[in-house]
Amino acid sequence: MNTERYMNRLSALAAASLALLLGPGTTAAEETSFDVSLSGGSGSGDSDGEGEGTVTVDSETHQISWELSHANIGEPTAMHIHQGAEGESGGVVVPMTVGTDPEGTLVGLTSAPPDVVEAILASPADYYVNIHNDEYPGGAIRGQLDD
Repeated sequence: MNTERYMNRLSALAAASLALLLGPGTTAAEETSFDVSLSGGSGSGDSDGEGEGTVTVDSETHQISWELSHANIGEPTAMHIHQGAEGESGGVVVPMTVGTDPEGTLVGLTSAPPDVVEAILASPADYYVNIHNDEYPGGAIRGQLDD
């Protein structure tokens, strides 16, 4: 086999190997979505309140997006991602806007510091979404990211 043909085959093999490593799976791995079930209860929040939705974290762009519904609570005035395991309260790590789509679903997109994104992705059960309103300024409903 001549050297030029050998080098061409070697280059093709290297390109194919790289394509396998960086193929379609790379894009999917950048975004992680969490189904969230929100409720008020356990002595805090609105015991009648409930909600559900999705929070998506993008490890490459450090953006966090959400689509969350709510029921049986007053109009939301604030939303955040807090650090805290189930049953524990914690500080705000990601402020979320209280914007809605035409159907009334809470939707939005924000950027977060890279270290916060990494920490959420490393241990999502240690973070929760909290929706606040006038009646429950400490949080009407909440849900852990690992739900």
